[in-house]
Amino acid sequence: MLRSMTGFGESSTVIHGWQIRVEIRSVNNRHLKVSLRAEDGLQCFEAEVERIVRSALHRGTVQVSLESVRPSRADVYQINKVALSAYLGQVSEVLGGPIPDSSLGSIVSGLLALPGVVSDQMGRGSVSRDRNEDWANIRPVLDQAINQLGQMRQCEGANMALELLAMSGQVRGFLAQVRLRNPLSLVQQQERLRERVSQLLALHEPPVHVDTSHLAREIALLADRVDISEEIVRLESHLEQFDSMMAARSPAEGMGRKLEFLIQEMGREANTMGSKSPDVEISRTVVEIKATMERIRELVLNVE
Repeated sequence: MLRSMTGFGESSTVIHGWQIRVEIRSVNNRHLKVSLRAEDGLQCFEAEVERIVRSALHRGTVQVSLESVRPSRADVYQINKVALSAYLGQVSEVLGGPIPDSSLGSIVSGLLALPGVVSDQMGRGSVSRDRNEDWANIRPVLDQAINQLGQMRQCEGANMALELLAMSGQVRGFLAQVRLRNPLSLVQQQERLRERVSQLLALHEPPVHVDTSHLAREIALLADRVDISEEIVRLESHLEQFDSMMAARSPAEGMGRKLEFLIQEMGREANTMGSKSPDVEISRTVVEIKATMERIRELVLNVE
Protein backbone atom coordinates (compact mmCIF):
# COMPACT_ATOMS: atom_id res chain seq x y z
CA MET A 1 0.00 0.00 0.00
CA LEU A 2 1.33 3.42 -0.96
CA ARG A 3 1.84 6.29 1.44
CA SER A 4 1.64 9.91 0.43
CA MET A 5 4.21 12.44 1.55
CA THR A 6 1.59 15.06 2.44
CA GLY A 7 -0.31 14.88 5.68
CA PHE A 8 -1.19 16.43 9.01
CA GLY A 9 -1.32 15.13 12.57
CA GLU A 10 -1.89 16.67 15.96
CA SER A 11 -2.20 15.59 19.56
CA SER A 12 -2.46 17.27 22.96
CA THR A 13 -2.67 16.38 26.62
CA VAL A 14 -2.69 17.95 30.08
CA ILE A 15 -0.44 16.44 32.77
CA HIS A 16 -0.66 17.96 36.28
CA GLY A 17 -1.82 21.21 34.74
CA TRP A 18 0.95 21.18 32.11
CA GLN A 19 -0.56 21.57 28.62
CA ILE A 20 1.40 19.87 25.81
CA ARG A 21 0.42 20.08 22.15
CA VAL A 22 2.22 18.63 19.12
CA GLU A 23 1.34 19.45 15.51
CA ILE A 24 3.04 17.81 12.51
CA ARG A 25 2.78 18.83 8.86
CA SER A 26 4.51 17.15 5.93
CA VAL A 27 4.85 18.07 2.26
CA ASN A 28 6.76 16.69 -0.72
CA ASN A 29 10.54 16.37 -0.72
CA ARG A 30 12.86 13.90 -2.43
CA HIS A 31 14.58 13.40 0.93
CA LEU A 32 13.53 13.57 4.58
CA LYS A 33 13.93 16.99 6.18
CA VAL A 34 12.77 17.45 9.77
CA SER A 35 12.49 20.79 11.58
CA LEU A 36 11.23 21.63 15.05
CA ARG A 37 9.41 24.83 15.85
CA ALA A 38 9.32 25.38 19.60
CA GLU A 39 10.17 27.99 22.20
CA ASP A 40 13.65 28.22 23.62
CA GLY A 41 12.87 26.05 26.59
CA LEU A 42 11.82 23.14 24.37
CA GLN A 43 14.47 23.40 21.63
CA CYS A 44 16.63 21.05 23.68
CA PHE A 45 14.41 18.18 22.52
CA GLU A 46 15.18 18.76 18.81
CA ALA A 47 17.48 15.72 18.51
CA GLU A 48 14.95 13.41 20.18
CA VAL A 49 12.09 14.68 18.02
CA GLU A 50 14.07 14.22 14.80
CA ARG A 51 15.13 10.71 15.81
CA ILE A 52 11.52 9.65 16.44
CA VAL A 53 10.28 11.20 13.18
CA ARG A 54 13.03 9.57 11.12
CA SER A 55 12.19 6.18 12.58
CA ALA A 56 8.61 6.53 11.31
CA LEU A 57 8.94 8.46 8.02
CA HIS A 58 11.26 8.14 5.03
CA ARG A 59 10.61 11.14 2.75
CA GLY A 60 9.11 14.60 2.89
CA THR A 61 9.62 17.96 4.54
CA VAL A 62 8.27 17.51 8.05
CA GLN A 63 7.64 20.41 10.40
CA VAL A 64 6.96 19.62 14.06
CA SER A 65 5.43 22.29 16.27
CA LEU A 66 5.78 21.71 20.01
CA GLU A 67 3.80 23.94 22.33
CA SER A 68 3.80 23.92 26.12
CA VAL A 69 1.93 25.90 28.77
CA ARG A 70 2.73 25.27 32.42
CA PRO A 71 0.59 26.44 35.37
CA SER A 72 1.81 29.76 36.70
CA ARG A 73 2.51 30.49 40.37
CA ALA A 74 3.57 33.71 42.04
CA ASP A 75 6.75 32.21 43.45
CA VAL A 76 8.16 31.24 40.06
CA TYR A 77 8.57 34.84 38.84
CA GLN A 78 11.81 36.49 39.99
CA ILE A 79 12.96 40.05 39.22
CA ASN A 80 16.64 40.41 38.52
CA LYS A 81 17.30 43.54 40.60
CA VAL A 82 20.82 43.95 39.28
CA ALA A 83 19.66 43.94 35.66
CA LEU A 84 16.76 46.31 36.40
CA SER A 85 19.05 48.75 38.25
CA ALA A 86 21.54 48.68 35.40
CA TYR A 87 18.79 49.51 32.89
CA LEU A 88 17.46 52.35 35.08
CA GLY A 89 20.95 53.76 35.45
CA GLN A 90 21.44 53.79 31.68
CA VAL A 91 18.07 55.53 31.21
CA SER A 92 19.12 58.20 33.73
CA GLU A 93 22.37 58.76 31.83
CA VAL A 94 20.47 59.20 28.58
CA LEU A 95 18.09 61.69 30.21
CA GLY A 96 20.98 63.51 31.85
CA GLY A 97 19.45 63.33 35.34
CA PRO A 98 16.97 61.50 37.58
CA ILE A 99 13.93 59.91 35.96
CA PRO A 100 10.80 62.05 36.51
CA ASP A 101 8.23 60.48 38.80
CA SER A 102 5.58 60.95 36.12
CA SER A 103 7.53 58.77 33.68
CA LEU A 104 8.97 56.25 36.13
CA GLY A 105 6.00 53.86 36.01
CA SER A 106 5.89 53.56 32.20
CA ILE A 107 9.68 53.24 31.96
CA VAL A 108 9.83 50.47 34.58
CA SER A 109 6.95 48.67 32.84
CA GLY A 110 8.89 48.70 29.60
CA LEU A 111 12.11 47.58 31.29
CA LEU A 112 10.38 44.57 32.84
CA ALA A 113 9.78 43.23 29.34
CA LEU A 114 13.48 43.31 28.46
CA PRO A 115 15.47 40.04 28.42
CA GLY A 116 16.96 39.04 31.76
CA VAL A 117 14.87 41.37 33.95
CA VAL A 118 12.18 38.84 34.89
CA SER A 119 12.94 35.11 35.02
CA ASP A 120 10.09 32.62 34.67
CA GLN A 121 11.26 29.45 36.38
CA MET A 122 8.37 27.34 35.15
CA GLY A 123 6.72 29.60 32.59
CA ARG A 124 5.37 28.88 29.18
CA GLY A 125 7.73 26.63 27.21
CA SER A 126 10.26 26.18 30.00
CA VAL A 127 11.68 22.84 31.10
CA SER A 128 11.62 21.50 34.61
CA ARG A 129 14.69 20.36 36.48
CA ASP A 130 14.13 16.75 35.38
CA ARG A 131 14.65 16.77 31.59
CA ASN A 132 14.00 13.04 31.28
CA GLU A 133 10.67 13.43 33.03
CA ASP A 134 9.66 16.18 30.63
CA TRP A 135 10.60 14.07 27.62
CA ALA A 136 8.66 11.12 29.05
CA ASN A 137 5.57 13.35 29.06
CA ILE A 138 6.18 14.80 25.59
CA ARG A 139 7.05 11.51 23.83
CA PRO A 140 3.53 9.92 23.92
CA VAL A 141 1.99 13.11 22.53
CA LEU A 142 4.56 13.15 19.73
CA ASP A 143 3.95 9.47 18.96
CA GLN A 144 0.20 10.00 18.74
CA ALA A 145 0.62 12.96 16.37
CA ILE A 146 2.98 10.90 14.16
CA ASN A 147 0.48 8.02 14.10
CA GLN A 148 -2.28 10.40 13.04
CA LEU A 149 -0.03 11.81 10.33
CA GLY A 150 0.80 8.28 9.14
CA GLN A 151 -2.87 7.34 8.94
CA MET A 152 -3.62 10.38 6.81
CA ARG A 153 -0.64 9.69 4.54
CA GLN A 154 -1.68 6.05 4.19
CA CYS A 155 -5.30 6.96 3.39
CA GLU A 156 -4.21 9.42 0.73
CA GLY A 157 -1.72 6.87 -0.59
CA ALA A 158 -4.50 4.29 -1.01
CA ASN A 159 -6.47 6.75 -3.13
CA MET A 160 -3.35 7.52 -5.14
CA ALA A 161 -2.77 3.81 -5.76
CA LEU A 162 -6.27 3.43 -7.23
CA GLU A 163 -5.71 6.40 -9.51
CA LEU A 164 -2.28 5.16 -10.57
CA LEU A 165 -3.67 1.71 -11.37
CA ALA A 166 -6.40 3.31 -13.46
CA MET A 167 -3.85 5.31 -15.45
CA SER A 168 -1.65 2.23 -15.79
CA GLY A 169 -4.65 0.48 -17.32
CA GLN A 170 -5.00 3.32 -19.80
CA VAL A 171 -1.37 2.90 -20.84
CA ARG A 172 -1.95 -0.84 -21.28
CA GLY A 173 -4.92 -0.09 -23.54
CA PHE A 174 -2.90 2.28 -25.70
CA LEU A 175 0.00 -0.19 -25.79
CA ALA A 176 -2.35 -2.95 -26.96
CA GLN A 177 -3.33 -0.72 -29.89
CA VAL A 178 0.34 -0.23 -30.74
CA ARG A 179 0.99 -3.99 -30.56
CA LEU A 180 -1.85 -4.70 -33.00
CA ARG A 181 -0.76 -1.94 -35.36
CA ASN A 182 2.98 -2.75 -35.37
CA PRO A 183 2.94 -5.86 -37.70
CA LEU A 184 0.72 -4.10 -40.22
CA SER A 185 2.94 -1.05 -40.05
CA LEU A 186 6.02 -3.18 -40.81
CA VAL A 187 4.35 -4.72 -43.87
CA GLN A 188 3.38 -1.27 -45.11
CA GLN A 189 6.91 0.02 -44.58
CA GLN A 190 8.36 -2.88 -46.59
CA GLU A 191 5.92 -2.20 -49.44
CA ARG A 192 6.83 1.47 -49.45
CA LEU A 193 10.52 0.59 -49.59
CA ARG A 194 9.98 -1.76 -52.53
CA GLU A 195 7.98 0.87 -54.39
CA ARG A 196 10.61 3.50 -53.69
CA VAL A 197 13.46 1.27 -54.89
CA SER A 198 11.49 0.36 -58.04
CA GLN A 199 10.90 4.04 -58.80
CA LEU A 200 14.57 4.87 -58.37
CA LEU A 201 15.66 1.96 -60.60
CA ALA A 202 13.20 2.99 -63.28
CA LEU A 203 14.74 6.46 -63.41
CA HIS A 204 18.30 5.15 -63.70
CA GLU A 205 19.99 5.17 -67.11
CA PRO A 206 21.21 2.70 -68.24
CA PRO A 207 18.80 0.26 -66.52
CA VAL A 208 20.18 -1.46 -63.42
CA HIS A 209 19.46 -5.09 -62.66
CA VAL A 210 19.21 -5.93 -58.95
CA ASP A 211 19.24 -9.36 -57.39
CA THR A 212 15.74 -9.93 -56.01
CA SER A 213 16.90 -11.90 -52.96
CA HIS A 214 19.52 -9.28 -52.12
CA LEU A 215 16.93 -6.51 -52.47
CA ALA A 216 14.52 -8.38 -50.22
CA ARG A 217 17.21 -8.81 -47.57
CA GLU A 218 18.10 -5.10 -47.59
CA ILE A 219 14.46 -4.11 -47.38
CA ALA A 220 13.99 -6.46 -44.42
CA LEU A 221 16.99 -4.88 -42.67
CA LEU A 222 15.63 -1.39 -43.22
CA ALA A 223 12.20 -2.42 -41.99
CA ASP A 224 13.75 -3.99 -38.90
CA ARG A 225 15.06 -0.58 -37.89
CA VAL A 226 11.52 0.69 -37.44
CA ASP A 227 10.31 -2.41 -35.61
CA ILE A 228 9.25 -1.53 -32.04
CA SER A 229 8.44 -5.04 -30.83
CA GLU A 230 11.24 -5.03 -28.24
CA GLU A 231 10.15 -1.68 -26.84
CA ILE A 232 6.58 -2.95 -26.54
CA VAL A 233 7.74 -6.03 -24.60
CA ARG A 234 9.91 -3.97 -22.25
CA LEU A 235 7.17 -1.44 -21.59
CA GLU A 236 4.71 -4.25 -20.84
CA SER A 237 7.23 -5.71 -18.39
CA HIS A 238 7.61 -2.33 -16.67
CA LEU A 239 3.83 -2.02 -16.41
CA GLU A 240 3.60 -5.44 -14.76
CA GLN A 241 6.24 -4.41 -12.22
CA PHE A 242 4.44 -1.12 -11.65
CA ASP A 243 1.09 -2.83 -11.00
CA SER A 244 2.78 -5.32 -8.68
CA MET A 245 4.20 -2.48 -6.59
CA MET A 246 0.77 -0.84 -6.47
CA ALA A 247 -0.78 -4.07 -5.19
CA ALA A 248 1.78 -4.60 -2.41
CA ARG A 249 0.04 -4.75 0.97
CA SER A 250 2.92 -3.14 2.87
CA PRO A 251 4.92 -0.23 1.39
CA ALA A 252 8.59 -0.98 0.87
CA GLU A 253 11.14 1.56 2.05
CA GLY A 254 12.11 3.86 -0.77
CA MET A 255 9.10 2.90 -2.90
CA GLY A 256 8.69 6.46 -4.11
CA ARG A 257 12.23 6.53 -5.52
CA LYS A 258 11.77 3.09 -7.10
CA LEU A 259 8.57 4.22 -8.77
CA GLU A 260 10.23 7.38 -10.05
CA PHE A 261 13.02 5.30 -11.60
CA LEU A 262 10.51 2.86 -13.11
CA ILE A 263 8.46 5.68 -14.62
CA GLN A 264 11.66 7.11 -16.09
CA GLU A 265 12.44 3.79 -17.78
CA MET A 266 8.88 3.52 -19.08
CA GLY A 267 9.19 7.00 -20.54
CA ARG A 268 12.37 6.02 -22.36
CA GLU A 269 10.65 3.07 -24.01
CA ALA A 270 7.76 5.29 -25.09
CA ASN A 271 10.15 7.88 -26.51
CA THR A 272 12.02 5.19 -28.45
CA MET A 273 8.79 3.86 -29.92
CA GLY A 274 7.79 7.32 -31.03
CA SER A 275 11.15 8.04 -32.65
CA LYS A 276 11.57 4.66 -34.38
CA SER A 277 8.15 4.10 -35.87
CA PRO A 278 7.24 6.25 -38.90
CA ASP A 279 3.63 5.07 -38.69
CA VAL A 280 1.29 8.02 -38.08
CA GLU A 281 -1.29 5.98 -36.17
CA ILE A 282 1.35 4.53 -33.85
CA SER A 283 2.84 7.98 -33.33
CA ARG A 284 -0.53 9.36 -32.26
CA THR A 285 -1.06 6.50 -29.83
CA VAL A 286 2.44 6.95 -28.41
CA VAL A 287 1.61 10.61 -27.73
CA GLU A 288 -1.36 9.42 -25.65
CA ILE A 289 0.91 6.99 -23.80
CA LYS A 290 3.43 9.73 -23.01
CA ALA A 291 0.72 12.13 -21.86
CA THR A 292 -0.68 9.50 -19.47
CA MET A 293 2.83 8.65 -18.28
CA GLU A 294 3.43 12.30 -17.45
CA ARG A 295 0.31 12.34 -15.27
CA ILE A 296 1.57 9.19 -13.56
CA ARG A 297 4.98 10.78 -12.99
CA GLU A 298 3.47 13.88 -11.39
CA LEU A 299 1.43 11.74 -9.02
CA VAL A 300 4.34 9.46 -8.17
CA LEU A 301 6.33 12.50 -7.01
CA ASN A 302 4.00 12.55 -3.99
CA VAL A 303 4.72 8.95 -2.98
CA GLU A 304 6.85 8.42 0.12
